[in-house]
Amino acid sequence: MLKLSEINEVTEVPAFSEDAKSFLKGLIDDFSEDDVKEIKKFERITNHDVKAVEYFLKQKCQSNAEIAKVVINFMLFFCAL
Repeated sequence: MLKLSEINEVTEVPAFSEDAKSFLKGLIDDFSEDDVKEIKKFERITNHDVKAVEYFLKQKCQSNAEIAKVVINFMLFFCAL
C-alpha cells in the first residue's frame, strides 16, 4: 500500500502523510507474536490464510482514518501483491 501511494498514476491510493507512512511502517516494524496469534484466530474463522491477514490488517488500519479510507476497498488487493 505504501509503495502504491508513491506512484502518481495509481490514483486510487493517494499519497499518504508522514504520520500515515509511519503508521504503516510500524505495522511491519512492530509485528509481534501476538499479531501472529491474532491472525491465527482469523484463520480459524475464514479457513484461508490470505483472508485472515486481510482481516487482521483491516482491523489494525481502522485506527488511522487516512489509511482506513483506502483499506476498505483495496486490502485484499494489497494482500495479494
